[in-house]
Amino acid sequence: MGIWGFVLTVIQGWLEFMSVAAAGMVSWGIRFDARRLALVGVIGTASAQVIRALALPIKFGLHTIILMFILLPIIYFLFRPPFWMASSATFGGFTLFLLVEEMVAIYIVRVRGVHIEDILANMGARAALGLITPFVLAVYCVVVLRVREMRRKRIARKAHPSA
Repeated sequence: MGIWGFVLTVIQGWLEFMSVAAAGMVSWGIRFDARRLALVGVIGTASAQVIRALALPIKFGLHTIILMFILLPIIYFLFRPPFWMASSATFGGFTLFLLVEEMVAIYIVRVRGVHIEDILANMGARAALGLITPFVLAVYCVVVLRVREMRRKRIARKAHPSA
């Protein structure tokens, strides 16, 4: 892997780890701020690089499972939710991530007929593929937060009709 491949892997890992954490926390109602979420991304991508360096070649799913066990204490200690909420957010975020990844992979490989090796050989295609899941999870977070906000406003209007 050249320097640009490494840079691309780090940036994608950072965005993916942040989006997994954000999607999980939004799903379980854990409040977060952008600075600590960026720190989660840095810790996660550094952990992923260490895992890749120490355990290559690693089985595909094992890497994700190891990162799940890294994200759980990060969410728990940085955001201080109850432990069951942190574990549910971790599992939920990774489940959403894997669901989107599978849907994208099925579309590209089965519907479009593009081989994954061709994508990995092309830096532009690799960059585009790696940005799809974080983008979808970011849209998910915005939609969930907007729906909750609209529900809160509607409930507040029903509670105080004169306001």
